[in-house]
Amino acid sequence: MNNIEIGIPSSIDGSRIADISKSIGIFTPEDIKCIQELWHEFLVESSDQDRYYFLYAKINGIIQGFICYGHRPLTTGTYDIYWLAVHSTQQKKGVGKMLLSSAEKQIKILGGYQVLIETSGLNIFSNTREFYLSSGYSLTATIADFYDDNDALNIFIKRIN
Repeated sequence: MNNIEIGIPSSIDGSRIADISKSIGIFTPEDIKCIQELWHEFLVESSDQDRYYFLYAKINGIIQGFICYGHRPLTTGTYDIYWLAVHSTQQKKGVGKMLLSSAEKQIKILGGYQVLIETSGLNIFSNTREFYLSSGYSLTATIADFYDDNDALNIFIKRIN
């Protein structure tokens, strides 16, 4: 992909991250609110080991995707991918894979050895689940009716060291 840059967003990038969250059409208003809350937490300078991290993917100078990750509390080296989103016009072009790979590299630098991702079992998330499987993650657990009746929690894990 031409002219793609992975980097750390600044406070001025919050509206674009919100726009991307809305553009993909699968996040609920509650999801978008959660992303905004984690964004605000990210903006607060912190030395807390359990803080949130964001990375962006810019194409031709415009943010087209982001990932949010962080250390899982009460573990030594497990990290969660909380949110990964790529603008609807840039999906299936490798942007998500680049963001996920970059986050995994940063997690290794931070001392992480395992990455955990949780996602919904609804049909609208089938491409998401396929993406994680194709990225080397294993579906290790499914909890029926977790998010809602007929909406399972799927837990994916990948060892990265």
